[in-house]
Amino acid sequence: KDTPSLTYAKIDRELEETALSEALKTAYLMESKAKYGPSRYFNNMTRDWHKAEGMGFGKIKTRPSAAIHFPEDAIMFPHHLCQSYVQLYLCSGEPMILQALSEMIEFASTMMYDPARHCFKTILGPSGERYGTNQSFGHDCEISYLILKVADLVGNDKLTGQVKVVCEDVLHTILNRDFDPWGGLYNGCEFEGTAVKPDSLSPSHIWWAEAEAVTAMLCGYELTRDQKYLDACIRQADYLNRFFVNRTYGDWYSNVEVTEKGSKIVDGMHGTDKLNTGKCPFHNSQMCFEVIWRTQRMLQRVKE
Repeated sequence: KDTPSLTYAKIDRELEETALSEALKTAYLMESKAKYGPSRYFNNMTRDWHKAEGMGFGKIKTRPSAAIHFPEDAIMFPHHLCQSYVQLYLCSGEPMILQALSEMIEFASTMMYDPARHCFKTILGPSGERYGTNQSFGHDCEISYLILKVADLVGNDKLTGQVKVVCEDVLHTILNRDFDPWGGLYNGCEFEGTAVKPDSLSPSHIWWAEAEAVTAMLCGYELTRDQKYLDACIRQADYLNRFFVNRTYGDWYSNVEVTEKGSKIVDGMHGTDKLNTGKCPFHNSQMCFEVIWRTQRMLQRVKE
């Protein structure tokens, strides 16, 4: 009677081994074909692994008018590759992945860090110069908690100390400057010198940045034990629960505007689709996994 269970268990193990093998093969291709420098990867490539034009999701976009155009040599932090590499390293212990992760946090905490504006440069050039005046608060949130997590994995005390100093500065700025009166993270701003241009804070809020703010504020609390971070985390989570969750058809709305009169669904980044090349439940679920993991870790430390 146990034969079916044993068979399913064997299939599960084989599938897991196959999945891990394929993931490592893909990572090897990224490191050997798509990488052109420490923490630098081509955004678009041809099928025979030559650099292709553009910084987007290919030539066909769901909403071409909303596409953001970057200079061809522009660099951004490889957020999602970094997140994938974290999981792959935890599963495999592969030294190549650990080295790539180490390069990513070194890059973020040095070249990407903008001490004058207390943030990470959203887009930068090959020499580390800031491109444009736009700043993404959602990416500041995402990079902060992510590189702190990676620093723990890498285990280099000097680098970890450097990352903590940088992230504490960035998170402090997010906490004290980047939330609206209702507790939701602004999408971003335009800088005028080192100051935020007053009329550049958009009333529209994007789902993914709101999700990243929950994790970032919980991370800030874990890092500093300052109650203000935990309060901000709870307010942001409540904001999502009240205004973003689509209780009729599931998932979250893409863009929402909140005022003293209430909330409304608006068009914006990635449009109004439930699913397209830029919209999927990744950030929602990532937030849930991160909150569960960080909460469990903090509770375990209290017990110890």
